[in-house]
Parts: sequence; structure tokens; C-alpha cells
Amino acid sequence: MADGQAVLSATDSWPFMHQESVDIFDRALNTPGVKGLLIQGLEGIGKSRLAEECCSRASLLGHPVIRVRSTAMASRIAYGAMTHLLPRDIDTRNPIHVYRSLANFQAENAHRNPVILLDDLHFLDDKSAAVISQLFDSSRIFLLATFNLTAQRTALMRHLERREGVRILELGELNRERMSVLLRRRLGADVERSTVDQFYRASRGNMLYLRELVNGARSDKNLRLAGDTWRLHAPLRSTARLRRLIEDRLAIADPNGRNCLDLLAISEPIEIIDLQAMVGRVTLSALEEAGLVCINSNFAALAHPLYGEALRSNMAVLQRRELLAAHVMRRKMEKKEPSSLNVMQQAARQVMTESLDAQLLARAAYLAYETGDYAQVVAFLEEMTETQHTIPTYLLLGESYFLLGHLKHAEHTLRRATEVDMTKQNSEAAVAAARLRMVNLYWSGAPLSQALYIGRVTRNQCQRDLDRYVIQECAAGLVAVSGHPQLGLGLLDSLREVPTGPASKLTAHTMKVLALVTSGKASHALQESDEYERTIHKSPARITLIHQTALDVARIFALTEFGLLEEAEAHAGSAAGQSHPLMTAAWLAFHRGRCAWLAGRYLDAKSHYTRAIAISETAGRTRVLPLAYSGIAAVAAVLGDERVAQEACTNADRCAAEGLLTGEERLGEAWLLARQGRFDQARQIIERAARQAWTAGQNSSAALLLTEMARFGYSKRAKNMLMQYCAENEGPLHSARLAFVTALDSGSAELQLAATNDLLEVGAHGLAAESAALTAAFCTSTGQARQAAAADRLGVAARKQAQLSELPLLVAPVAKAMNQLTQREFEIAARAGRGMSSQTIANELFLSRRTVDNSLQRVYAKLGIHSRRDLLPALSGDSAS
Repeated sequence: MADGQAVLSATDSWPFMHQESVDIFDRALNTPGVKGLLIQGLEGIGKSRLAEECCSRASLLGHPVIRVRSTAMASRIAYGAMTHLLPRDIDTRNPIHVYRSLANFQAENAHRNPVILLDDLHFLDDKSAAVISQLFDSSRIFLLATFNLTAQRTALMRHLERREGVRILELGELNRERMSVLLRRRLGADVERSTVDQFYRASRGNMLYLRELVNGARSDKNLRLAGDTWRLHAPLRSTARLRRLIEDRLAIADPNGRNCLDLLAISEPIEIIDLQAMVGRVTLSALEEAGLVCINSNFAALAHPLYGEALRSNMAVLQRRELLAAHVMRRKMEKKEPSSLNVMQQAARQVMTESLDAQLLARAAYLAYETGDYAQVVAFLEEMTETQHTIPTYLLLGESYFLLGHLKHAEHTLRRATEVDMTKQNSEAAVAAARLRMVNLYWSGAPLSQALYIGRVTRNQCQRDLDRYVIQECAAGLVAVSGHPQLGLGLLDSLREVPTGPASKLTAHTMKVLALVTSGKASHALQESDEYERTIHKSPARITLIHQTALDVARIFALTEFGLLEEAEAHAGSAAGQSHPLMTAAWLAFHRGRCAWLAGRYLDAKSHYTRAIAISETAGRTRVLPLAYSGIAAVAAVLGDERVAQEACTNADRCAAEGLLTGEERLGEAWLLARQGRFDQARQIIERAARQAWTAGQNSSAALLLTEMARFGYSKRAKNMLMQYCAENEGPLHSARLAFVTALDSGSAELQLAATNDLLEVGAHGLAAESAALTAAFCTSTGQARQAAAADRLGVAARKQAQLSELPLLVAPVAKAMNQLTQREFEIAARAGRGMSSQTIANELFLSRRTVDNSLQRVYAKLGIHSRRDLLPALSGDSAS
């Protein structure tokens, strides 16, 4: 399992998740007057597995177990389910002989009633059912039966339900939490939350379907270990075996029912009135009883999402077109005028008949765009031929691809719209297409120079000054977010008063807010964000999904860097509950992780960074990857997991740094080195990264990195650089960081306590916990026991908020404050505490073994300990508490 690629066999036993149900069986088996347990549930929910576990329990208690094999094939044969239990020479024409034969078996085991397992009771033939009923009524057996809730109820089923001696256990589907536990037990490691969500949405808690999906994902190498967490790297796909299982399930529908299922596969949910008019009430009722269709309120839908996938995969192109038309003609159009609905219906009929009117299709696509149905836009416009397309329809199709996250398709389409002579074509639409193409290219991972080249070519072709300004504004925004915030902000400010249009202004505004935050102007960024939100609320211009997500990302970044960490998390949590295009969803997850890192919520940070990676790799986005991998490495190092940190650093190194949040892609590597006790190397990396960030004008990143440098024990150098590089940074978070670093350098308990309170005020609980530990250490070293205890209480409270059971790393400053260890002594002690031998330490630090041993003796004396195993607790600051 180390490589995350081993394929699970379909026959492997999965962890059992219904132990409490076995306990219910145990109590029923030992309760006087109770003669049976009926397990009900949907197909694939785990009824048979539970029944077998119950039989194992019965065997341990000394009860003989008899298995009755009821299958669809055996149901057509008299006594077909119990043929294996009867003597070969028995006359089955006389039911009394059959009854006596089975009764004799019971007599031979009179000390314990046998347990008869009747799996799939609904398939039991009438003859066998009669014998089972007689044995049950005579109290000669304990009946354990399973029944599919979607199957037709039989006479024996009704008979058992009426008897007082029968307990009924309804087995429900797995919920998300239980599925997460199941997957973790099965795979042997944590499973990323979004991966659990994908499995849950695809399987709906059905154990049979879940097993096949997991096996298929492992076989395709789609489900792999990322660090110490399993996650999907691409959308889930059905396996051949799963498709056969589903097709067998759907095969029970008659032709009319199959037509109904096909329609639902394309356009669910559908109003019941419409569906009944098409297929009839009897057919719809039969599909509901068979468990293929579920009806809620006034709408009908397929009972399981995999049914739709299986049905759609078997559709011919013409059938798809026909059902697409039916979908459009039945769409909910409450917000549209009747004339709009007529246009949609006419367009749908044309798609069905293939007599395509380009103008009508284009109009229908615009109406679908207005409702936010971008997939429908694509469906209409893809039916148009190349000669029927115009620049506006190419623009509409390209933008819909962009909003859906299909950036390669968007580039291909938008290129067609921009490769025209603007003196003869619709110049406004061509410029809008060029602007969108530049944005699409940049966020898909293309070099900034390529996007700017497209802008330069377009600008040279423009006949109007306003069109040239639109392209210049877009280029300025891309420069601002690509690692050159000061230059980009200057260009954007020069175009501030130019009326380039709502869409262009919105894109420019979002990029300006991001650039302001990056350059350390978090207060200005929030003011800009507030002002623009007031403007768009008054504007009639429509805000698209991609714009809203970009606004959310910018807002979260600004709130975080200003120091409103709790508000940033609340905004991120609200935004995360909505649907987002893949390209912006990755950045949303990353910035939520970055906020959690600064707040000290390291487990949350790890989860959000992992989600950002999963989205990025699924959608082929690269810009967020080095930052997210670095974030995971830093979190893993903080939590003491060097293996995961090393793997994440390796992955980060494979990704090219994109110039956004410059230097932060080295954070994970520095923390890993610090965790290994290599503080000088960690300092060199973090200092170099901070200089790069400052040189690029990205002062927020520089401030973050220099604060980490202080945590590694280099507070004086970090303070000097922080005051030099980030003197103009804005917001309470920057003030709290500066107070923290200054207090570290001063060794003053009063300053350290003030810094602790500043950090708590902005919600930076991780740093606050470390600062409180330092305060306690300073007070302890000067004999201020009461103040040390008060600081320790502050640290415990902050540690709980930070999801920490112990301090992550701030061991160098603590050890120095308490015991005045030299830098060399600490480096040796940290390595020895991690289990390295004296010779290994000597080789790594270019010292003699005698020097290492002598240094350790001095460390023992200063720390008041006697052996290597006491080093880590002493260095971690626990003695300060």
C-alpha cells in the first residue's frame, strides 16, 4: 500500500459496519417468544453480509445454521430453495414428507433451535414458503430472513410481519460519516473529505456500488495516496462489473418504463404531471415500486445517480437529441416570459428534427445563459455548424466553456473569435473574446507573456480607443496578479476613469484587490472591495458565477491579511457551500487553507490544502499546486509527520513557481528542515524567499515568511528585515506579527505577553499559543511563578483553538529563554532528541564525535535532565508549563 497503487480484489472482505445490528440479533435470539428477525433494506445495502455475521454469532452460541438458497432461478422450481437440504429419494409431491424431513433435522439438534438463514425472502418459491411458514409456526426454528424493500411483497412476508414473535430491522444506507470511517478502515489511511463526498454522491451509501467504485478507482490509479491521505485525481468512472449490475437492475422495466427512465436520465427532475402524461400513471407507479424512480413532492427523479450514468452511456446520438429537446420543453421557466419559453421550445424541436435555424439556436442559447444554465448553452451552440457561428456566438460558447472549467475548449473557441478582421466584424464582441482569452490562457497555466501577446496583437487591430483600453485594462490586471503587483496597480489606476464596461471593470477590480493585498495594502484592499460591492449592487449588470467566486477569493485574502481571520473563515465557509467553477474553486480552497494556517488551525489547513490540490490536478490547473503542496509540507512538519512533509516538498519541487505569492512555495521545505533540527538551513531558505517576495513587491508574503524565520530562532534578523521590508504593511495582523517578533528578540516577558494578547485579538491562535509558552518560559527563568502560570493558562486556551495537543516547533526560542543554550548546542540537542547517534550528528555538522558528546553533557546540565530520551520533552517547552 505504500505506493497507493495496489488493487483491491472484488472478493476482499470489507470492514463490517453494522456490529450494533448483530447485537440486536443476539438479543432477539435469546429473548423468549421471539422466533425470527427480518432484515429489510434496499439492494446492495449490506443485508446479506449482516445476515452472515449473525449466523456466525449463532454458531458461536451453539445454534445449528441452515441456509436456504432463494434465487430468481430457484423461485421457478418447487422446493428449489431447499433442494440441498432434502434427501435425494424424497417424494416432493407430498409436502408432509418435506416437512417431516426438515423437522427431523431439528429433532437431532433439540438442545438448540436451528437458525434458518433465508436470504432474499422475496425470491422464495411458494412450496418452500409453505414449509418455512409451518416450521416457524411450530416454533421449531429461529428464522433469519432478508428482504429487498423494492421487491414485491409475498404472502410469507405479510404473514411474518403480522406475527408478534418477529423483530423487523430496517437497514439504512451509509451516511457520509460512516462511509468516511469505512473507507479509512478499508484503505488503511485517512481519505480526503472531497473524495468521500464524491464516493457518497456516486454510491448514495450503497455498499455494493461503493465497493465497485473503489475497486475501479484503485485499478485506474485514480484513487491514490497523496502524502498520508487518499484522494481522487479525476472524476469517478463506473466499472464494467458495476455497469452490468446496474443494467441488470434496470432490465426489470418494460419498454414504456425504459422510455421514462431514459427521459429522467437526461432531464431529471420532471414534474409528475408531465411524466404521467407521457408514460402513464401505472408505469410510473411500477417504477417507483421497483425502486428505480423516487417521487418527492411534485417531482420524479431516478432513485440512484448511477442509473442515470448507465442510461446515458447507452444512448444513441439521435436519441440524445430527442431527449435533449424534451428536457428543454419541460424546463422550469418561472422567471421567463411566455415568449422566451416559446423560443426555447422551438429551438429544442429544431435540435430534435435537425432542421437547424442558427438565429433561433443563438437566441435560445442567450436565454439559457441568462438563467445560468451554461451546459445548456454549450448543448445548443455545439449544434451550429462553423459557417453558422458568428463572433458573438463563439464568444458565448467560449465563455460557457470557461465558466464550466473546460479551458482547452474555451481557448480553441475564443481563438476562432479573435482571428478575424475587426474592421469588418463585430469589434466589441471580438475585443471581449480577446479579453476573455487572455484571462483563460493565464489561469490555465500558460506563461503571462503568451496572454500579453494576444492582448498586444488585438490592441494593434482595434479601431476604437475604448477597445484598446479594454485590452490594456485586462493586461494590467494580469500583470498585477502575476508577481508584479506594484506595476500592475499603477497601470490599473491609470485606467480607473475609463468607461470600459461592467465585465471588464469587474475583472480589473478583482485583480486590483488581489494585488493590493499581495503588496501589503490589506486595508486599502478592503475599502476597494466594499466600494465596488456597493457599486455592483446598484448596477443592473449581471454578476456571473466566475465573477462571484473571484470576488469571494479576493475578499477572503483581504480579510485574512488585514487580521480578521475569523471573519475570513466565515466568509470562506459560506462561499464553499456554493457551486464554483473548478478554476476558482482551487484558489478558494487554497486561501481557506492559508487562513487556517495563519489562525493556527493546522488540521483544517491540511484539509483545505489537500482539496485545493485535488481540484487543481483534476482540472489540470497548475498555478496553485506549488503553494498548496508547500502548505501541506509545512502543516505536516508542524504536526511532526516528516514523511508526509518530505513527500509534499518533493511534489512542490516538481511544480514551477508561478510568481504568485512569491516565496511561499519554499515555506514547507523550510519547516521540514527546522523540524529536523537544521535551523540554519531553514533560516537561509526562508530569508532568501522573503527577499524574493520583497523584491517582487509582495510584502504580505515577505511578512509571513519573516515571521516564520523568527519562529526558527532568528528573531533579531527577522525583526530588522520585517521593519525594513514591510514598514508600510497595513492591518492588525501585521502589527501583531511585528510585536511577536520584537518580543522574541527582546526576551521581555511583558512584551511577549502583550504580543500574545495581540495575536489572540486577530485570531492567530497558533502563534498566540507559542507566544504564551515563551512568556511562561521568560517568567519561569526569572522566578515569576504566578505570571508564568497565567501565561500558561492563556497558552492552553489558545492551543485548543489551534487544534494542537502540544506546541508545534517553537523549541529553539523556548530552550534559549529557559536555559541559554547556544545555537550549536541546540542543533546538537535537537538531532540527538530525534534519535540520531553522536557519530551521525558529527558527520552532518562537520564536528568530531567528542565535541558532540561534550556539548550534550552541557545541554543535560542546563536542562536538568540525564539522558537523550528526555531531550525532546525538555526542548519542546513542556518544562515551562
